[in-house]
Amino acid sequence: MPGSPKKRTEREREAKKRLEVTARAHADEKAQALPRKRVCYTPELGAEVISLIANGIPIEDSTLNGAVLAPGIASRIGIHPSTFYDWQQQHPDFAESIARAREESAHRIADRLLALADAALAEPALANAVRVAADILKWQAGVRNPAMYGERQRIEIDAPMDLGEQLRRARERVIEPDYERLALASGGNEVPART
Repeated sequence: MPGSPKKRTEREREAKKRLEVTARAHADEKAQALPRKRVCYTPELGAEVISLIANGIPIEDSTLNGAVLAPGIASRIGIHPSTFYDWQQQHPDFAESIARAREESAHRIADRLLALADAALAEPALANAVRVAADILKWQAGVRNPAMYGERQRIEIDAPMDLGEQLRRARERVIEPDYERLALASGGNEVPART
């Protein structure tokens, strides 16, 4: 039976082994990488960073038990993550571009949710991990682009507000029918005076 606890446990072990192998491979690559010299901000480097952010790449490395699963932007360009944040303070145009790239990345993150759904269907043993990842990605998409993916919907009414006219119309809808009803009830002879 494909969903039996025994087979599920085996699939979970296999999935964990694959993750550990990937993590070790990335750790070996990072250990063998040559030390880089100091990196200074340039508009070209800024454009590369913005492109990576728009593609949903995080600033810091994704790690598991100290091993790098996926290098972040800081590792890819050879800087410390704090340097990235310093560049944003020193270069306001770079910070504005980062904000736009994060909004754009929300769309790509939302698209990744479909890929995760496919992964869960292909590997049922990973369903819980996929669920957790999907929740994190949904949250990230909402944070990066709240207007599109946020949980709160903001409704704006952009109509000219003429309160006096609206009150007059409301009175007509409420008061006029009462006068007509009273006139009909009294046989049309005694209609109360209007105020």
